[in-house]
Amino acid sequence: MLSADEAAENAWMRSRAQCECRRASHLHGGRCGRDLVWEHRGQASRDGAWEAYRAAAGPLAGWEAVKQVTILCWECYDGATR
Repeated sequence: MLSADEAAENAWMRSRAQCECRRASHLHGGRCGRDLVWEHRGQASRDGAWEAYRAAAGPLAGWEAVKQVTILCWECYDGATR
C-alpha cells in the first residue's frame, strides 16, 4: 500500500513537473501544461504552485494509486475542488 505522499511523488514524476489538467471547462484546450515547482506544493501565492488531486477516497495500492492522482497547477486545483 502506498501513502498519499508516495503516490503524489510518483504522479509528479509522471507529470514531468507540468499540470496534467484536461478539464474542458478550464478552457486551456487539451492538457494545461503549466510548469510547476516541486517546493511550491500547496503554496497558492507562489509561481509554479501545485497540488496532487485525488477525486476518489479510499486506500492507495500499487500503480493504480498513482493513476488516481493528478498533478494540478494551483489554478486548476482550485477549480477542481470548488
